[in-house]
Amino acid sequence: MAIDAKICGLTTPEAVDAALAGGARWLGFVIFPPSPRHLSPQRAAELAERASGRAGIVAVTVNADDALLSDIQRHMRPHWIQLHGAEGPARVHAARSFARSGVIKAFAVRTREDLRPVSGFASAADMVLFDAKPPKEASRPGGWGESFDWTLLKGADIPRP
Repeated sequence: MAIDAKICGLTTPEAVDAALAGGARWLGFVIFPPSPRHLSPQRAAELAERASGRAGIVAVTVNADDALLSDIQRHMRPHWIQLHGAEGPARVHAARSFARSGVIKAFAVRTREDLRPVSGFASAADMVLFDAKPPKEASRPGGWGESFDWTLLKGADIPRP
């Protein structure tokens, strides 16, 4: 079975080229100032242009308002918007208008209990993503290079790919 990979946090042309050479299906560009991999929508668009026609483009955001999503849409025209913050189902649904393909809702996971909210996003998100829950003192919700126990997903009710 083939795995569809999304590589996030790309900040240089060389990183984009390496992700494409490695077969990434989607490239993620982080638009969240506290992240060390933050890019402006304009810079993300420049890098995304290298992947035109070869990979889907994902704008990774955290609790982005409509003004930021509009700016992202105008400059990047991403296929997907990834919401990596505390966005509820209504916000996730509303964000769809800013992406060409849809919305990915990220969930932080440490325990099986962390999977409970996922079912509430069945009609709002087009895809779900699971990321390791960050340390308690963390200033950002992801991008820590950590993994979680993937066996927690076995048998879980996950309504979206």
